[in-house]
Amino acid sequence: MARPHNAIKHLVATGTAPKVVISGTTAFALSVLQGVLALGVSSLSWLKGGGGGLLSISEDPRVNELLASLLQRNQVTILDNYEIESLVVSPRTGALESLQCLKADESQPTKTLVPCDVLLCCDQDDPDVDAFRAINDCGLVYDGRLVVNARFQTTDPFIYTGGSLCRFSRRFQSSLYQQFYSAVECGELLAASLLQVIDPVLSTSRPADGNDDAAAAAKKQLPPKFTMAKVTHSACMNGFHFVNINLPDMPLSLKSLTTESGDGTSYCCLQFDDFGTLARLTYLGSQAVEVTNLQCVVGLHEAYLNCALSSFHQNLISDWITFFRQPWANAVYHDRFQDFRLRLNAALKYDEGIRMLVEQVKRQAADSGDVKEAMALAQTQTGRGGSALVPTTKKMIELNLLDYLSAHRDVLNMYFLPQAQGHAAKKE
Repeated sequence: MARPHNAIKHLVATGTAPKVVISGTTAFALSVLQGVLALGVSSLSWLKGGGGGLLSISEDPRVNELLASLLQRNQVTILDNYEIESLVVSPRTGALESLQCLKADESQPTKTLVPCDVLLCCDQDDPDVDAFRAINDCGLVYDGRLVVNARFQTTDPFIYTGGSLCRFSRRFQSSLYQQFYSAVECGELLAASLLQVIDPVLSTSRPADGNDDAAAAAKKQLPPKFTMAKVTHSACMNGFHFVNINLPDMPLSLKSLTTESGDGTSYCCLQFDDFGTLARLTYLGSQAVEVTNLQCVVGLHEAYLNCALSSFHQNLISDWITFFRQPWANAVYHDRFQDFRLRLNAALKYDEGIRMLVEQVKRQAADSGDVKEAMALAQTQTGRGGSALVPTTKKMIELNLLDYLSAHRDVLNMYFLPQAQGHAAKKE
């Protein structure tokens, strides 16, 4: 973006009113729109291709309405369902003058000439020509992205790679481009795969040595299962921020719970699946939010989130962002909270009270065939904050929680810990 930025800045500084067109319906396009407006451009058009709307930015209709209002407020011309057919350049200078566009959603497509001095393409995050040429010249397979196997190896077994540049083989139909997964998780899985090769303690075979057996094993191995939430964060017009955090495998059935300020400067939507797990968080507002913290809550059951569902239905939550900034959430944001969850789940497997509850819920699901009814029964038998659990189960959960808070007392010092064991931790 350095060269387009300097070119637009130069045109504005010389008194020329450049006609800028931004093409694409990605979240990155929102940031580019904001950047161009910040340079003082008054003639700005947003060209959106076939499909229309802002669906590739957000699936939330309310977010689309708020974005449309921001665009109108900034006098951005929206060209819906337009496809660029050709570029019109000056025969004398070779400079771009306009775009020959085709209206895509009409029975009789019509051609339109859109004045344009600067065209910014933000549709797809593809590798540039030099990167593609380097990949192709090395004999590596490129199929929309650089193809890797389940161990993150390219067709050259000595080259490992991962991230938005890569994809898994088409043999694995359920695997998406890696750009749709968490970059952090891609890096962790790539490092773990490489460690199996270079660490003599962990390595039982050397998949990178090019032998036929290792290559055959790598082909049969399924890609890893991604679980970390994918984060999209863009700066928008008028100082607004757009944040979308979702799990890589989104369930079909979702329950949406939203909060919105009266002036429309803060909107947040949480979507839970039938089991009560938070699958997606969407935010659009004028206030910057703690994205790293919010990423921690996506993928957790609502019971870990201070009984988010029952709290919302009891009108105890007026703003989700404020709710997640309360002191109770600090324990959830700690980097050892996942370890605490694993230990607690392992302990609950051998608890008689939990075993009886699980069996009861399974019978309900088998008899009715309705997951929602079974989960409603589970919530009733558990109670808010575990209040309906048998005393021995509550005692075991409390002891595990106290151990977790005590072990990280240097950071989680906002909680009051009783001196005698057996008392629940209280918040200040």
